[in-house]
Amino acid sequence: MTAGYDETLAYLETRYLTLEQLAEAAGLTPARVDELIEAGLAPPHSHLATFALTVSAPVNGRHEVEASIEPVRGLAALLEWARAHDLSMALVTNAPRVNAELVLDTLGVRDNFVAVVIADELANGKPHPLPYLTALDRLDVPADRAVAFEDSRSGVRSACAAGIAVLGMAGTLSRGELVAAGACDGFDHFDDPRLRPMIE
Repeated sequence: MTAGYDETLAYLETRYLTLEQLAEAAGLTPARVDELIEAGLAPPHSHLATFALTVSAPVNGRHEVEASIEPVRGLAALLEWARAHDLSMALVTNAPRVNAELVLDTLGVRDNFVAVVIADELANGKPHPLPYLTALDRLDVPADRAVAFEDSRSGVRSACAAGIAVLGMAGTLSRGELVAAGACDGFDHFDDPRLRPMIE
């Protein structure tokens, strides 16, 4: 089982910003922020605190970010179910390692993941299939025995291109938008009673 990151695992306090506000928060030029968004390294509707951490925000901002991270409803039960069924899991993200580790550590779930695949540590990030192909390789699992939980178009496309069935987790995108991008179905949370039969 593989999972995306950001709103797939955790709810983050959303603060929609203009390109100029993002640039100021990150200490970059608006042109550089736009390049990162186009490259899929920053979401178009970014979270101020996590985006700032992406480009090494001051440490005192970390507590604000930690306070805004809450697990998506049903995450703990899903992880417990996966452990009980001896399923190996990987986290696949376009976010920098510092962001991924912050979310995993704040939620206390890092030990659930055999691998953490970081796009900027690979030749290609999402929507290229390489991040998910890398996860499959590290888990030693064929694509037809895996499922990906994703909350972004680039993530859905990446997993689909790797041959993995995708379950969309609504957040920034609606369930319908995720299905339109290629997900098999869309869910608002992991407690949805339709979800478990799809992964058993």
